[in-house]
Amino acid sequence: MVRAARKLDDSIGKQVVIAGHSQGGQAALFAGSLARKWTPELSVRGTLAFAPVSHLGEQGALLRALATPGSLSGLAAMIVRGVDIANPQLNVQSLLSDKAKALYPQLDEKCLGDLQKPDSFGGVAPAELFRPDANTDAVTAELGRDDDPEQLTIPGPVLIEQGLADTTVFPNFTNDLNTELKGRGVKVTYRTYAGVDHGGAVVNTKVANDAFAWVKKRF
Repeated sequence: MVRAARKLDDSIGKQVVIAGHSQGGQAALFAGSLARKWTPELSVRGTLAFAPVSHLGEQGALLRALATPGSLSGLAAMIVRGVDIANPQLNVQSLLSDKAKALYPQLDEKCLGDLQKPDSFGGVAPAELFRPDANTDAVTAELGRDDDPEQLTIPGPVLIEQGLADTTVFPNFTNDLNTELKGRGVKVTYRTYAGVDHGGAVVNTKVANDAFAWVKKRF
């Protein structure tokens, strides 16, 4: 984005911070790990991830334990669709339950808000996405193969902010992410916030103020 903007206006500075929320936080961590090689002309001053997705393989294995319909089903279905597109040889659609198979075309037609509604995947429990007899080991392995940021080495400082009331990106996985990145030598500052849910990770005043203060120190 910055590279493209600088082509239009070369007065835009070269010092940047990469930031993102949820899957965007996951993407920010990957971008931070790639930036020196991908955009060597820019100076990345830090990477900021709000409630980043991690441990997708482990989370995929937990789907069958989630027996209550809700908003998480729409997100899980979108991720399953992503696996299907990335690796059609897995024949993901053959593993779906009758409920999920009937709704599956909606994943190419609707955005997340509509997919979370009761007349869509919001009316299906995560445990009901796949047939009870379906072997989903290959799908779970695909989720964890290349998309888990805990495998990364990220140069420069990293800030991760996580709400402890988050039921979309579970705090225990982000706790593990913090430990694993530090074990790889990444300079992580990790902050958690009681009572903050997934959306609150980007709108809560305390979270935002801490993030702005951290970014300001990078420049």
